[in-house]
Amino acid sequence: MREAAEAVRQQLELPEGWLNDAAKGFVSERHEVTDYDLPQFQHLRVVAPVPEYLLAMKCLASRIGSPGEADDKANIRFLLRQLGLRSPEAALEIAMEYYPPARHSDSREVPARGNFDRGTMKRPASLAEVAAHHSSRKVFGYAVVEFLDQFNIKQDAAMLAQEPPLLITKLHDEGVADAYLAAVAVQMSCTIGRVPPAWTRDAARFLRRPWFASAGPSLRATLLLESPAAFRERNLFVSENALDRA
Repeated sequence: MREAAEAVRQQLELPEGWLNDAAKGFVSERHEVTDYDLPQFQHLRVVAPVPEYLLAMKCLASRIGSPGEADDKANIRFLLRQLGLRSPEAALEIAMEYYPPARHSDSREVPARGNFDRGTMKRPASLAEVAAHHSSRKVFGYAVVEFLDQFNIKQDAAMLAQEPPLLITKLHDEGVADAYLAAVAVQMSCTIGRVPPAWTRDAARFLRRPWFASAGPSLRATLLLESPAAFRERNLFVSENALDRA
């Protein structure tokens, strides 16, 4: 398919990436599509997500483009009007129908803030150290906090460069910690004006199902709206100041 897309791109002088598979990370197990009013061909069936499914996908992606770049805000507003939705809670309810929270969703799994007994553990000098030396969810969360303190002092891109070992089999958290570390790396890279390391784009750093930093339905609606892009694109929904350190 990629070869065919490239041939069409060259023939029609389309921009690179005109056809891509970026949406595959947002495919729901409840995959509701329709072929209504779409052209059909003998060897090709063309379908599109139903409006509710499309809204859920757009809300989870929530791309916020720079001036002149495409983003999802206009599409979300259009779909909200088309579906007659007037509150964040109503949009969240639809999103939850297509992307039910992970079974182990718990705000304590990856705390972004907290107190830490510095006498029990050396502050990690990199995200790789955060993952390499901590085998429980609670200690991992504390280590992230300690890392953020170190990074805010040094602001060194080298602290983000080395890929952390994957923790999904160690923490049994469905990949939350692995995606969280990638989001931290992307967010901190943006903070210091650097390009995020390549490992943050690995498929293992993206969740298939959404994870919320709170189990409360009302707060989830807030997290859905304000979660930073680095987290939201990985299906992680946290507060906008989740990485702030007082």
